[in-house]
Amino acid sequence: QIFTLIWCSLVAISRSDSDGQCRIGFTGSGCTELDWWTLQQWPGAECNGTMFRCFRMQRDKCVDTGHRDGNWLWRHKWYSKLTYTESVKKWTFSLCSSRIVGNAPVEEGFVVPDSFCDCGSTTYKDIRKLGRNSLGPNTIGRVKPDSDLCHRLIEATSSRLVLSTGATDSSNKVTHRDCNGSIAELGAPPHDLIDWVKSR
Repeated sequence: QIFTLIWCSLVAISRSDSDGQCRIGFTGSGCTELDWWTLQQWPGAECNGTMFRCFRMQRDKCVDTGHRDGNWLWRHKWYSKLTYTESVKKWTFSLCSSRIVGNAPVEEGFVVPDSFCDCGSTTYKDIRKLGRNSLGPNTIGRVKPDSDLCHRLIEATSSRLVLSTGATDSSNKVTHRDCNGSIAELGAPPHDLIDWVKSR
């Protein structure tokens, strides 16, 4: 019991700053809970208008992003793992299609294995959180913004990272994902064929 208490205390310290605030990506009592994030993407040169893709993520954990693509009779899932390097304030994340890594079961409580987020060529490294051409978000508590909240991923796709814990999409099927009326959310066929069949 004493060992458990010491271990939990060490974990809490590792996930909080020197001033006692939770490190980015962690929340709750003792900083033991993971926040959710959404990577929002636009087809144009700026981060505004209607998004065409959005992926939910968590720090240091491989998760189902909620995004689907492909033929509506055979939908492909996407998985992602988000990491953050505190010392240089940079993000790294993977976006892995089930066409490459396979589909995770849909059973409640199933934990997506890290191998589903290890797809090499679609891992994006050392992207600035702050400054120009940065993913964001802005530093909490600042009066003046310190991120322009728009990064051109591989110099092509306008992208922004937003905190989305508690958000839901318009269908209420995907929690903790902020698509804000994206084409991916509103214009795509059903996530799974079985959902479509049930709705008939």
